[in-house]
Amino acid sequence: MRYIFRLFKRNPIAFAISSILTLATILSIIASLVIIMIAILAPRILQEDFTDKTGFFMSSEKLFVNIISGEVEVNNLRISPPKEYNESDFLTAKRLKFKIDPIKFINGKILITNFEMDAEYLKCVKISAAKYSVRDFIYAFPNFAEFSDGKSFESIFMSIEKIDYLDKSDAKIPLRWTSKKEFNLTLNDIKSPTLTRKTVDEALEKSGANFVLQGVNL
Repeated sequence: MRYIFRLFKRNPIAFAISSILTLATILSIIASLVIIMIAILAPRILQEDFTDKTGFFMSSEKLFVNIISGEVEVNNLRISPPKEYNESDFLTAKRLKFKIDPIKFINGKILITNFEMDAEYLKCVKISAAKYSVRDFIYAFPNFAEFSDGKSFESIFMSIEKIDYLDKSDAKIPLRWTSKKEFNLTLNDIKSPTLTRKTVDEALEKSGANFVLQGVNL
């Protein structure tokens, strides 16, 4: 303590500058360690949070979160429906990229500002009048994440190669439909629910998959 006091008395300005630089270095190291820790834990947090809040199960070959830019990248994504559907797949995607608000993520909220998905397969399954996998997923998803409708929102792009519909509500006569061609959707504005629904409906109609939003009110 006496040594520090002597340094301060000898050259107070140099001592103050040195102390500030040392403190800044320590804080930057601590901040870097926190960022690294969040980046390591984020994929696991996202997967567990997704299952807890939607009831659907997520697995992937790679899930990377850049906590600085808010960019999330998922390769070979697979989402399975709740067990009562008795189906292995709900959605499979080769690549999924989206951006989230980093500050809100640290505070426990996922706000998506940009979304791109190149999917292979969407399987829509109805097991009763009240249970339809797409409807369950759409209504549960906001518990996990929300899309920004403010100035931070950029766009949504979705491509799905094949969409199937399977109605198992009548065990004696199961019904099945398949999309006619690839589904593509681009949204640059989601502030208007009516316009959003219209754009989605038009894209589904083009691909012959009108059944997807069965009983869903956006």
